[in-house]
Amino acid sequence: MALLVVQSATGLLFRVDPLTGVATRVDLGETLLTNGDGLLVVGTTLYVVQNRLNQVAVIKLSPDGTSGVLVDTLTSPASGENTGFDARRPSRSLETACIYPTRASRPRSSRRPSSGSLASTAVELYRRGMTLVIERLQQAQNARAAPRLAALFTDDYQSVQPAHPNRGFGGSSQVFANWSSIFANIPDFTAELLAWTVDGDKEWSEWHWHGTRTDGSVLCERGVIIVTVRNNMLAAARLYMEPTEFDGGDIETAVQEMTGSPTD
Repeated sequence: MALLVVQSATGLLFRVDPLTGVATRVDLGETLLTNGDGLLVVGTTLYVVQNRLNQVAVIKLSPDGTSGVLVDTLTSPASGENTGFDARRPSRSLETACIYPTRASRPRSSRRPSSGSLASTAVELYRRGMTLVIERLQQAQNARAAPRLAALFTDDYQSVQPAHPNRGFGGSSQVFANWSSIFANIPDFTAELLAWTVDGDKEWSEWHWHGTRTDGSVLCERGVIIVTVRNNMLAAARLYMEPTEFDGGDIETAVQEMTGSPTD
C-alpha cells in the first residue's frame, strides 16, 4: 500500500511508501494537477480537488497505481461564492429535426452538494458514484471524445442488445472502435439523458441520441440502457436503443402486427 500526495505548485502526483518515506512520481503523461488539494481514491479512480481552478480532476489509475490518465474534469459554476454543482443536471436539448415534445420527466435528486469546498462535492459525487459514471458517459459522448469515453469501461466490459442478439460484444477496445466510427460519421452526435433510477449496482437510464450523418440524413434513437457499475466504471450494459419511427402506424396497427390479427 502507498500514499498518494500532490505537489500543488508543480501539479505533480507522487506515491509515498509509508514505511520508508520514499516518494515516486506517478506518470500522468502531460497532465498536471496544479493547485491540487484534497484527494479521494475510489477503486482505481482518483479525484483531485484543484482549489483555485474550481474543479475536480478525475484520474483513472493503473492497477499498480504507478500511472494514470485524465478521463474527466468536474467543474463548479462560476460565481462569487463556491456553491458546488449538481451532478444530475441534464444537458439542454438541441434544436434538430429529431426533437419533439415528450412526456418523459427527469427525476431530480432532493439532495444537492452543500455549499463549501470542492472536496465536499467530490465526496458527495462518490456517494452517488453510479450517477457520476452515467453522467461522465454522457459528457464524453457530447464531447465526441472516443478515448475519454472508452476509458470509462472496464477491460472485460460486456455489451448485450436483447432485441439484436448478434450485436453483443466484449471489451473496451471495441467500445473505442464503435464510438470512433460514430463520431466520425455523425459529427454533431448528441446524447440526452432523460431519466434514470438506481438499484444496487444497476443503473437504468433513458436516452435520446440524435444528430446529422455526413450524408445529410438524420439520426434519432430513443430507448433504455441498463448498466452494471464496478469500481466506478461501466462493466456491463443491456441496450434497448431503437430508431424513432415518425411515420409508423398507430397503436391498433401495432397490436394487429403483434397478434397477427387481420386488418379491417
